[in-house]
Amino acid sequence: MAKHLDMADFENIFEQYKNMVFRTACLTLSDRSQADDVLQDVFIKVYRLGKSFDSQKGSMATWLRRITVNECITRQQKSGKYSYSLDELHQNGHHPDEEIVEFNEKLATKQSIEQMLSSLSGRYRAALMLRYIDDLSYEQIAETLDIPLGTVKSRISAAITSLKKKQLKEVQNELQTR
Repeated sequence: MAKHLDMADFENIFEQYKNMVFRTACLTLSDRSQADDVLQDVFIKVYRLGKSFDSQKGSMATWLRRITVNECITRQQKSGKYSYSLDELHQNGHHPDEEIVEFNEKLATKQSIEQMLSSLSGRYRAALMLRYIDDLSYEQIAETLDIPLGTVKSRISAAITSLKKKQLKEVQNELQTR
């Protein structure tokens, strides 16, 4: 029995979930071109492994998020870098398109947020983003990342604690320089 999907099923899944996969990859990687690559890689896996999807273990959206987050973490580990600031992208000859720039400009504290998030490991950042960007419940995150519920809670708690400490340290440094 073939493991890959027939083309009609694949096209339906792609059309329904491509935006979610791209958005998750873009937010996780902070790089539109890498997010495009992740989008392609995820749907190649979906095509090849689609018949192995088991709806009793979770929804299609959860399965796709898990594949996407895992692909992003793998890319981050291979590159040895977890995030890129806009300055770094420009220095390396990349120019994010206007949509990404507009999104980042809406964040009043974009640079400090990027710095703080990039200081987190991929595991902590993935859990935090699934919770606060994708608005998933702890149970959905546990299912997406295929980890115990307690691990989700501890990762999010540790990430928030770490970010609070970093923010406090920045405020203290800023006060000392005045």
